[in-house]
Amino acid sequence: MNVLAPARISGNLTAHLPEEDHLTISPGATIGGEVDTRVRERRPEKSEYTSAGYYIGQVLRYAAAFLTGLVLLALVPSLRRAWLDDVSQALVAGGIGLVTLVAVPIIAVLVAITIIGIPIAVLGVLLWLAALYFAKIVLAHGIGARVLEASGSTRHFAVALALGLVLVLLVVELPFIGGLLNFVLTICGLGLLVLFGWRAVRRERAA
Repeated sequence: MNVLAPARISGNLTAHLPEEDHLTISPGATIGGEVDTRVRERRPEKSEYTSAGYYIGQVLRYAAAFLTGLVLLALVPSLRRAWLDDVSQALVAGGIGLVTLVAVPIIAVLVAITIIGIPIAVLGVLLWLAALYFAKIVLAHGIGARVLEASGSTRHFAVALALGLVLVLLVVELPFIGGLLNFVLTICGLGLLVLFGWRAVRRERAA
């Protein structure tokens, strides 16, 4: 707070500030009464992990992803076999996912320039948004399935999905690196879906 010349305050000046030295009064300013600087107490920021709302939100988020994945994998059983076998495939899928993430909105805007292209652009964006949501779900099922296989257990795809979603949600909520891991999982899952769709089209053409 700065009181600049030629300011004239006939009464008292009471300033509520974070620090006492945050008040500056110019020599040419006139304060008729007393100057009282009151420092506000800083309350410690409350961690989101201590609130019940955070855990309720996570449970709802998990339930929505599980039900969506259950329906998706039941309607498209071949998606249960979608997976990245090694690091090279993961890198390829991540690159394809990153390109898809960036390119689809740009292409949609270009297509929407013409009136005829508006419905196509809207449909493309909707499919893009759906793919973004499905990306980590399909990847989570693959992770859960691999964990179960490694333990020598073969279970229903719903069990693999449930386990994989727990692991993914735990990873993306890690402090500091959770956001980065969330992005990596999203683009890898998105690339996995693109590769799955491309292979399905090729098989359809071959048939």
